[in-house]
Amino acid sequence: MDKEEMLRIFAAPERVAEAMARKDELVELPDPPEPRPLLSKEETAALLDACNHSKNSYTEEMMLDALNDFVERYDENQKAQEKENRENRRLTITSICVGVVAAIFGGASFIVAAITLILQLSK
Repeated sequence: MDKEEMLRIFAAPERVAEAMARKDELVELPDPPEPRPLLSKEETAALLDACNHSKNSYTEEMMLDALNDFVERYDENQKAQEKENRENRRLTITSICVGVVAAIFGGASFIVAAITLILQLSK
């Protein structure tokens, strides 16, 4: 774009205002210059590739973070479950011991009751 064309484009509003004030002359506005693309096709393709790579990297990073969080929660859950299993095992052993002692006392009570009955019937 040369200097005269630039002056003609930037002076157009003033010429329009003067013509409107006089109302006797029509002023033609110059055509605006053709817009040129900001990036060439190759540059646009390269930028799109970079954006896709960045998006894929971000997605992979987010998936890796989610997987790491899942593994941490899984490990914590496994530790809690092992602790709970140990506690349940201890309670089960205690319950069995209490049951055995109760059976012994029950058997002893039965034997004492049977002996008492036999002694009373023999008199």
